[in-house]
Amino acid sequence: MKFYIYIVLITLSGCSTLDDLQKPAKNLEFTLEKDVLSFYTAGVFDYRQARGLLKGNYKIIAEDKDGYYFMPVDGKIVKLSGEIAAKFENTTNFPKDKKFELANGGLWIPKGKDGKSFDFFQILGPDYDSIMKDGGGVIHAGVAKMLEGGIIFWGEQHLPDLSSLQLVEVKEDNQPPALTNITSN
Repeated sequence: MKFYIYIVLITLSGCSTLDDLQKPAKNLEFTLEKDVLSFYTAGVFDYRQARGLLKGNYKIIAEDKDGYYFMPVDGKIVKLSGEIAAKFENTTNFPKDKKFELANGGLWIPKGKDGKSFDFFQILGPDYDSIMKDGGGVIHAGVAKMLEGGIIFWGEQHLPDLSSLQLVEVKEDNQPPALTNITSN
């Protein structure tokens, strides 16, 4: 029981929420015309991994001093492991089952050239059905409820090269969009 208390305290101490972030100063978005993916093998049992973004639109939801937070509008964040990643690599058909989607997941893009890397983030929310179904029990459900709304970063090291993304500032008054170079600021 002490173990759970320590994990909760450590996790809560570094967990930001969307409310802690700034509203975006610019209405930015980007569109991918094709999938941008990386496949690799990792782990003790050499599990196949897939990371990246599926084609589609992504829109800014927040920013902090270091970067921008984008969520997919009609694209998808790809974070697959094991047999399903290998099947996706061979067929390029993303699994239709919702359980393979990164729930409330997005892409964090650094603002400048300070050496920070792109990363996936996820906004935590309670999913009591899956917690209880997988045998998580009351303690796991309680931890999920306490962390609801928190933002975690995945610390991805195998994302494909996303440095050529072109962020577009969407103007509200029908002016032509302005391109923003993501490595300047």
